[in-house]
Amino acid sequence: MKVNSAVLALATLFAFSLNLNGVSSRAIGGGALVTDGGSHKPSAVGTRGLTGPGGSTVKGGGKGGKTGKDDPDDGGDAPSGGVGGLGSGSGVGSGSGAVIGGLGSGTMSTFDKQLDGFGLVRSQRGTAQNEGAFEDFKLTASENWNQWSIDPKPDKTATYGDEPIYQYQTVILPSGNGAFNTKVVVTANRGLPADLNRRTLTKNAWQDAGGDLGKLMVLGDSEIINDEVKQSINEALAAAGKDAGDFPLKKSFEPGDDGWTEIQNNPFIGGYQKMLSESASDFKNAQIANIAAIVDAAGEYHLLTGLTRQKRTATPPGSPPAKKPDTAEESMSESDE
Repeated sequence: MKVNSAVLALATLFAFSLNLNGVSSRAIGGGALVTDGGSHKPSAVGTRGLTGPGGSTVKGGGKGGKTGKDDPDDGGDAPSGGVGGLGSGSGVGSGSGAVIGGLGSGTMSTFDKQLDGFGLVRSQRGTAQNEGAFEDFKLTASENWNQWSIDPKPDKTATYGDEPIYQYQTVILPSGNGAFNTKVVVTANRGLPADLNRRTLTKNAWQDAGGDLGKLMVLGDSEIINDEVKQSINEALAAAGKDAGDFPLKKSFEPGDDGWTEIQNNPFIGGYQKMLSESASDFKNAQIANIAAIVDAAGEYHLLTGLTRQKRTATPPGSPPAKKPDTAEESMSESDE
């Protein structure tokens, strides 16, 4: 008996869709499909940038760090690498994930569309435990951080180069409060559009991860290699009577402290201040409440920047003003009530 070719094709497609049903997939580089069943197993991440799912090293694997030469929040040209060539789309059946050409309808989130307009693409790189600036951060000690990489699209590597643009980690607590950890940002001298800067990328990245800008409480910078930022940390610690050479050490600064002026005098903090100012409504008028300078046991430099917002509940007449958080941990726990 002859089988109608249209019926045979339909049956084949149906069988294929069953195989992909419920699978979150990633097509890397040349299109090899990697399936993970919709969840990411924690992957080992060292102090030299992100690793891929399962512990595989991201290509180049350079030292996670920032130089920030041209723009107050610019990343400069830190030595790092990454795997490009990831696109976003909905797979056959109910599976979804990143694909390149072929499978999928090409549906993108609003934030992935924004990146696509710049010639960039985002990929998820598994999960990790506390590290870098958040190594000893108790409030996220039992959480898995999602890891992400933003890279040039294949047709943009001739212009932008093939290094990652941004590698970062995100975590959101049940309260909705969350933290953002920058591992690598490389935006200077890349030929990027004038309106593409670290501020734009940070807002895009946080919202794409499901975060509310009004509940972003802590910003981390890990394994800093920017000399200007490291000098700012050294001077702030010295003003507070500390020596950066006596590591490991951690010193949290707040307004009025010795070293508060010095710790703000660097392009990373300047970029955060500009971001909060130009997007005040989105961030619910957040202000920097505290900045922690960290030099770990390996001599690596990190920053933790804690935010605060005005309480929605008015302070009763005659009562002292609401206390602002002194540390990043207190910022992470803050409620807007």
